[in-house]
Amino acid sequence: QDFIGNRRVRLKNKGSEETRKHGVFQESKRLPSQTANSAPASKPKNKKIGKYVLHEELGQGEFGFVYKANPQNKSNDYVVIKVLKPKYSKQDYVRFQQEAKILQKLSHKSLPKFIETNISNRGDAFEKTPYLVMEYVPGETLRQVREKGGISPDLALRWSYELADGIKYL
Repeated sequence: QDFIGNRRVRLKNKGSEETRKHGVFQESKRLPSQTANSAPASKPKNKKIGKYVLHEELGQGEFGFVYKANPQNKSNDYVVIKVLKPKYSKQDYVRFQQEAKILQKLSHKSLPKFIETNISNRGDAFEKTPYLVMEYVPGETLRQVREKGGISPDLALRWSYELADGIKYL
C-alpha cells in the first residue's frame, strides 16, 4: 500500500524499553477507495477494524469518530481509534494524514502515545478507511468531574501545572 510504511522505534515506557509499531504516512495522490457502502454511520455492525475490536464510541470530531478498542488477542489492553467519517473529502484525508504525521513525532508524559495508522480491511467496520491508533488514557471527563461536585484547589493547581507543561512541550 502506498498509504502506509511501517518502521519500529524504541521508546522508554514505565522504566522499560518497549518496541512500538508506528505507521508512517507516505505522500499519495490517491485516496483509499470509497464506495457508497464503504463506511457505516457511527454505530458499525461489525465491531472490528484491522486487528482491533471496537467497544464503545467515545466521541466525534469534525471529520472522524473516536472509539475505545483493544487488540483482538489482549482483553485488557485498550487503545483509542480515530477513523474518518463516511464520504470524507480529499481535504479531510489530507488533514488526517497531517494529524497523524504530527502525532507520530510527539512524545511527552502529558500526551497519549501514538501507536500506528493504517487503512481498514474489506469486511471491517469502516471498510477501506484510514484510521489511527493511540494510547487509551482512562479517567473521567471534566464534565463528569464537575457533575460530581468539582475538585479541590490543590488538585486544580496540579492539573494546571501538568496542562501547562504539556502546552510548553507543544
